[in-house]
Amino acid sequence: MHALLAAVAALPPRYGHVVTMYHFAGRDCHQIGRALGISHYAVKWRLSEARRRLRGKLAELAEWEQSGN
Repeated sequence: MHALLAAVAALPPRYGHVVTMYHFAGRDCHQIGRALGISHYAVKWRLSEARRRLRGKLAELAEWEQSGN
């Protein structure tokens, strides 16, 4: 869980905020959009991009741990 939280914290704010609001605060895309002043479609895109970045970062960490470091 620590690696996930660190990876979320390392995201650019535009992505980290929507991930935090959606997954940790339980807000929906419409609520997040209203809070940030963007459309819910923009929220969905940012969530998608954030998840893509997180998958890549967490895969790198898993490879690093498997290599014995």
